[in-house]
Amino acid sequence: MMCRTMRPAMPWFDAECRDAHRKARTAERCLRCKRTDANKRVWLNKLKAMREFYEAKRSSFWCTTISANNGNLQKLWRALHGVLGEAITEETGSKTADEFATYFKNKVNSVQASTATTPLYHVPTLCQWTAVTHDEVEKMIGLALNKTCQLDTVPTWLVKYVGQLLSPFIVLLFNK
Repeated sequence: MMCRTMRPAMPWFDAECRDAHRKARTAERCLRCKRTDANKRVWLNKLKAMREFYEAKRSSFWCTTISANNGNLQKLWRALHGVLGEAITEETGSKTADEFATYFKNKVNSVQASTATTPLYHVPTLCQWTAVTHDEVEKMIGLALNKTCQLDTVPTWLVKYVGQLLSPFIVLLFNK
C-alpha cells in the first residue's frame, strides 16, 4: 500500500512539469532494475533537466504574477497565501492596526489579571564572588569534554595540554 502526501498545488505546476517528472521517475525505475552507469547517467540527466525546468517555470510564474499585479499588494498577498495553502478568511483578511492593538492590549491585561494573585518569587542575586584557585581551574580544564565548535579556534586537547600554563592567567582574570 502506497502512502501519498498531498501538498498544495503549485500554480506553475502544469502538464509539462508532470511530463518532466514522469520521465525522471521512469529513468529512476530503469536504474533500479538495471544498475548500470549508463542508466545512472540517464537518470541524473533527467533529474537535472526536471529541476531546471521546474525552476524556469517557477521563476516565470512569479515574474509574470508580480508584473501583472504591480502595485496591487492585495492580489500579490492572495497569490502568496494560495501557494502556502492558507485561505484568506474574514478573520485574517480585514483587520486594522487599531483592532490588532486593542486585541493585544486586552490579551496583556487578561494575562496580568490572571497572574495577579501569583506570589512573587525571590530571585537570589550574585553580590559577591568567591575567589578561584589554581587547583580548581586546572581541575575544571581537565574535566572539560574534548569537544570544539567551528567558532572556537583553539582545540580543547590543546587547552588541556597547556592547562598548567594557562591556569594562573585564568585565575587572575576571574579574581580581578
